[in-house]
Amino acid sequence: MASQPPRRLLAPQPHRERTPLVLIVGVLVTAIAAPQTAVAQSCEGWSASAGAVLLDDVRTDESSGLAVSRTRPGVFYTHDDSGGDRRVEAFNLDGEQGVSEVPDATFIDWEDLAPGPCPDDLDRPCLFIGDIGDNLALRPYISIFVVREPARNAPAERVATFLLRYPEGGQDAETLLVHPKTGQITLVTKAEDGVCGVYDAPMTELRDMFGVEITAEDVPVMERRGTLIIDGENNGERMTTSGAYAADGTAIAIRTYGQVLLWRVPPCAPGDWWTSAPERLPAPAEDQGEAIAFGLDGSIWTTSEGDPMAVNQLACLGPIAADDTECAPAAGVDGTGEFGGDGAEDSALDGDPKDDASGCACTAAGSRRSAALAALGLLSFALLQRRRK
Repeated sequence: MASQPPRRLLAPQPHRERTPLVLIVGVLVTAIAAPQTAVAQSCEGWSASAGAVLLDDVRTDESSGLAVSRTRPGVFYTHDDSGGDRRVEAFNLDGEQGVSEVPDATFIDWEDLAPGPCPDDLDRPCLFIGDIGDNLALRPYISIFVVREPARNAPAERVATFLLRYPEGGQDAETLLVHPKTGQITLVTKAEDGVCGVYDAPMTELRDMFGVEITAEDVPVMERRGTLIIDGENNGERMTTSGAYAADGTAIAIRTYGQVLLWRVPPCAPGDWWTSAPERLPAPAEDQGEAIAFGLDGSIWTTSEGDPMAVNQLACLGPIAADDTECAPAAGVDGTGEFGGDGAEDSALDGDPKDDASGCACTAAGSRRSAALAALGLLSFALLQRRRK
């Protein structure tokens, strides 16, 4: 007979006044119902940069992607271009704020970084790292690594690895867009003549292939949605280097080496935005402008390759309240946890597809409210029973 572990004796605890149950109800409901990230805003326009902030105290000297943290106020994330390390670096305008390794990730040519809802938990913010560069257009597929926003200096927890290929074969790209409400992934290719392909990732197919051993030929094929034509006086003005969604989904910004272009879009379904003429914003003067991101206050931030790293802000003019329209997640992204795990490089994503014909347009915000109401009901019942005793 196996020996029993010794019992742990607990010392008597001093008497404490009970917290009123009504207060517990209020705290729990507030915690459940509250959004997990700061509320963003939009802008009527943007100013020119007042001048670059030069950061010596960062390890990234080829900043190629940029994202504004949803969990750490005032913090940005960036990463190096090809030839760097498999890590994202957190920084603020005073300097480095931590480095997070991305375990078991390839590093061929990391070119862009986008914040977005985690595909397995829409209430949690993730970072989407685009290993999408392909100057010679030779790669059979590209990779996007999804990690949760890391704590300072903690390794990045990988949620998923998305493998994707183009219908026409290898393409060079440096622009990764992740819709902040639906989770839809879009890539825009890079070309010297400014004729760029716009591609959507097949989210349902990615999810269905999680954990399945596949070959390069089995990698999901992106859908070409259309062609974006960028006008410019030279190659540098026509070559796309990064893109970003506004935090409330109402704008898309794409930058080239010499331009910052902006499209106003509906918050849930951006539609064929590339077919309309963009607003041209004042582009900051940078040695090699690579990355762009929206702040939660609506401002636009850019970085440039170089040491020290140059950070520019296009400040928000005429703040507009954030659009709080609730959007149905993209097909295959429902926050049920089916994407969980750190898929290997020879795996895509799997999981049981949900019935798209059900008409469900459930959202993370709606789920929080339902949970809050349920908690309120249960605790109110407990309070009533307590008073009857």
